[in-house]
Parts: sequence; C-alpha cells; structure tokens
Amino acid sequence: MAKKLELSDDQTAKLKSTMESEKEAVTPLREKQHELIKKLKGQVKDKVADADIQTTLNDLKSNPQAIRDQMEKFQSQKETLLTPTQRAKMILGRNKKMHRGKHHEEHEE
Repeated sequence: MAKKLELSDDQTAKLKSTMESEKEAVTPLREKQHELIKKLKGQVKDKVADADIQTTLNDLKSNPQAIRDQMEKFQSQKETLLTPTQRAKMILGRNKKMHRGKHHEEHEE
C-alpha cells in the first residue's frame, strides 16, 4: 500500500501505528460479537426467557454500530495523514477490489 500511495517514510510509520491501534480497538468488539452469537445460540437451545434473549439481541444490534464507529474514527485519522491524491488512490484501490470481488462472486453462482 505504501508504494501504491507513494507514502513518505513518516506517513508509512504513522499509518502503520494508526492501523495497529484500529486493530486493537476493533478486535475485542468483533470477538464480543462472536461471543454474543454463541450466547444467543445457547439461550435458544436452553429455551431461556424472552427477556434474556431480548437483552442479547439488543447487544447484538448495538455492537456492530460500535465497530463501525471505531472504524470511522480511525478512517478519519488515516485520511488526515494522506494528501488528497493519496486518498483518491486509496478509494480507487478499494473500489477496484470491491468490483473484482463482486465480479468473482457473480461467476461463482
């Protein structure tokens, strides 16, 4: 990525640090989501009270928003490190990846 975006050494170091911080912030939230799904499966299997299931459902609903919030926060931080041209290259690169993935998925069906 550093090469494609033509990042300076300073930008590369700061971006790497920001991405590591993002991973540290988001990983526990993703793990929590996985644990909530396991909990919900157990609750359904054990036929626990609807109120308990509702609490878990509420947690399942709010946790992805917490993940998105963290990702947006770090995305903003990453963008401040890049020039407009570098940000444009990053967006175009992501867009290219998404289209490649969709094209690949269409042919799998």
